[in-house]
Amino acid sequence: WWGGVQYFDGLKLNPGYGVSWERQWRVSGNWHLDSYVQYFVRQDGVSGALAGGNPESVPGAQARHTGVVRVVSTWALPGPSSSSVALGLSALVGQLRGVTSRDSRDTHRAIAVDLTYRRGALTVFGEALRSYGIINPIRYTSGGPSSRINDVLMGAAYRYGPVTFEVTWSAGLDEHPSGRQSLWVPGVIVALTGNVDLYAEYVRWDVTSSAGVHTTFEDGGQIVLNWHF
Repeated sequence: WWGGVQYFDGLKLNPGYGVSWERQWRVSGNWHLDSYVQYFVRQDGVSGALAGGNPESVPGAQARHTGVVRVVSTWALPGPSSSSVALGLSALVGQLRGVTSRDSRDTHRAIAVDLTYRRGALTVFGEALRSYGIINPIRYTSGGPSSRINDVLMGAAYRYGPVTFEVTWSAGLDEHPSGRQSLWVPGVIVALTGNVDLYAEYVRWDVTSSAGVHTTFEDGGQIVLNWHF
């Protein structure tokens, strides 16, 4: 439910005004490709990122003309158990207006690679992402205009009947100036009915700025009742 630091950096699940084209290519019986091409005219002002996390928290700033390309290659592995491996590659490039100064026009670029392994009820995944360009002049991690952000995410989930046990760990490293953060989220999901899930999670989020100041952003638990249609 909490996800990872990529979300709070505004680099994932951040909507905007644009168009998307998606297609699945069946290469062979046990291999298929999923492709995504998106173009966002501008940001929409809706984001789960923290203040200092992305351009939308800078007064007067705009992320515009952003293109995103993603390709995921999935292989079904031979054997008696249902298992697969998926490798994803993603890239982003866009324009940032008014971030570094009132009339500035800067470029934001990002690349990412992710890997997911599934075997029956078990899922193991990992992701690495690198962002280039100043996306906020006062980053919540470093306290300054970091020009490069490195984020990683790892996790696992296991489903046993109506219960899914999962744990994720994500971390971020800002550069120029530096700052770091880590986020642990172990939890359990219980399917109470076909469309009602109960989430119970523990969250531990630590951030250390370029000055060496350590802050615990979150240290506690949460219970969420998710009713979906």
